Order: sequence, then structure tokens, then C-alpha cells
Amino acid sequence: MLMQNAPMSRAGILAILIAGAVFSSAPFAAAPVQGNPATSPADIYANAHRAYPPSCLNDGVPFGKSNLYTNVQTVPLTLQMFDAATGGYSPELESLSVWRVPCSGGKAATVLELDRPAATNGSIIKYPLFPSIYITTAATGTTHIFPRLAQEPNTRFEDISAQFTLDGYTFIYNSTAFVFENYDASNPRVTPVVDYNQAFTLNVNNLAAGGAPLVLQIPAYVPPTTPALMEISGYMSTNWTSQTQGGEGIVMQVYDVNATTRALAFAWFTYDDLGAPFWLYGQGSFTIGATSVTAQTAYFRGGTFAPATGSTSIPPTIWGTVTFTFPDCGHMNLAYNGDASAVHGPKGNSTAIYARVADVNGLVCQ
Repeated sequence: MLMQNAPMSRAGILAILIAGAVFSSAPFAAAPVQGNPATSPADIYANAHRAYPPSCLNDGVPFGKSNLYTNVQTVPLTLQMFDAATGGYSPELESLSVWRVPCSGGKAATVLELDRPAATNGSIIKYPLFPSIYITTAATGTTHIFPRLAQEPNTRFEDISAQFTLDGYTFIYNSTAFVFENYDASNPRVTPVVDYNQAFTLNVNNLAAGGAPLVLQIPAYVPPTTPALMEISGYMSTNWTSQTQGGEGIVMQVYDVNATTRALAFAWFTYDDLGAPFWLYGQGSFTIGATSVTAQTAYFRGGTFAPATGSTSIPPTIWGTVTFTFPDCGHMNLAYNGDASAVHGPKGNSTAIYARVADVNGLVCQ
């Protein structure tokens, strides 16, 4: 922490699915908006200067998890600790870690963590000054690039005081992790846009008089030869279309159940043995961070169209299971095993690949 002084029911989920979805390679084109463009509010689609794919770090900056990454560098760092009781300063030995979190498309997010000693972590009496942090890169030729450091990923304006002389004093109360960002073009402190996947030199100055900065050489990021599957999150909520059969697709939603669990719900619009439309519906829960989920899948029979009266509870018939994984933002892999032959419905045990139709507004998966 820093301080600066200046599961749903089937009916409930089905109710929000898009029953009339069109599964095509692109969504319908929107009609032009009438009005004065000069007075229309701007729609923030994505930060053009983002430092990593927007769907990366969807569960936040991985604080306290540097040991999970083989590329981490951890070194001791002495900072100047302010004592509110005496008004003076004394040195405090911290731990600084820098590592990269793999994202989609061979990209990564660069994370920096400052860890205070257990004895003083969280103290509101003694707390160190946030250091001056700057980088140099061969690509830009600029000797002092002050990165935008943020505690929350995918923000546009959040800025921890990495450049001490402009922002005034910033103190650290708790051990904290940050992600390296670029400044938005509208920010007056715009510095050269940095590709943090490339090699750079990290300089950390503890602001002690006459002290030399800590210097770390951060090598270029090397993506894994076998890309990891994506974590399942709200970025998978969209329409998915079959790559082999027109008119077949899946509407998917991902929900938060609680602080540790999510649920995935889907409606699979497919066909029966006679070529008539046939719906399959499924849902499954999974631990946040999981890259695979298996959903029990069912179908419903015996209903009528928009009835004024009738049964409000039509029991599902279990069809089988569908397992979902996501190798990247544009593709969804299915492994299915089910049988509805009793009603001439679909049956099979195989795999399939579906393609994303479009991004949900505000959830640009990349």
C-alpha cells in the first residue's frame, strides 16, 4: 500500500443468453450514429500505448508469486525509512524482485515487487520513501525513461511516483507489486513508448545523498516454446462460431461465484439427426486461475413457444460433458462426450475448434 501526500440457476443463466445470436465470421455492422461528433462522448476502447495484451493479468498483479516464474531476479535494496515519531530517516533493507508474466501472442507483462521486512511491513510509524525508478533502452536512445508503475493492471492513468522530483514524496507502508505501463498519449508526462518485452536497464535510486542507483540488466523476454493455455475469465464471454459448419455456434458467459471460484455457462446451438436446430446447455465451476473447465451438459424438451400459460419448470435431460480450453484469445477448443440419440439429437465423442466472433465491449481479449 502506498500513500502520496499532494452459482446461478439454469433458468437464471439461460434468461440472459442471446437466444437469437447469429454465428458468423463478423458481427452485424452497426448503423451510423446521428449527431455532432464534436460533442459525442469518446468511447475508450483500449489504450493504444498499452505495454502488454489487455487480457493479461486479468486477476490482478501477481503479488507474492515471484517464485512461480523462472525469469525472476531478486536483489536486496536499501531504502530511506522515515520515522514519524522522530522526523528523521534511517536505512531499511528491502527486497526487490522483477519478473515477466507470460501473456498471449508471445508477449509478457513486466512486474516489480518491493517487499518490506516482516517486522515493519504495514507500519504507519516507520515507512520508507518510494525510490526513483528509471530505465534505459538501446531502442529509444533516451537515457532516463520514467516508467508508469501501477498497482492495478490495464489502467490508463494510475501512476505511482517513479519520478520523485515531479510528484513529491511517496511512502511505502506495505509490500507491494507493480506492473510496468506506458503513459497515455493525453498525459503531459508522456515518455517514449517502451516495449518491455525487449532488454532494458533498470535503475533504482533510493534518494540517499551521494548514493549510487541499483542497476539491473533485464534481458529480452523469451516466450515458452509451447504457449500456455489462457486462464479462463470474463474475456471468454462472447459468441463463438464453428469453423466447419455454418449456423452453428456457442454463446458463453463466465461469472464470479466468490473470491476463489468462477462459473462458465454456455448454450450450444447445433442440429439433430434430422437437420433441425437443437440446443445444448451446460455449466461448470472452476477455481480462479484454471485453464480448463468441464461442464455438465443437458438439453430440454417439451416446452412451447412463448406460452401464456404452462409449466414453469421443464426438467433437463443430461446429455454428457464438454471440456473447454483456450489456446489464445481467438480460438476455443472443445472436447465433448454426449448422447441425445433417444430424441434423434446429436451424439459423439470428439474434439472441435471454435473461433471468436467479436470482443465484448470493454473486454478486448488480445
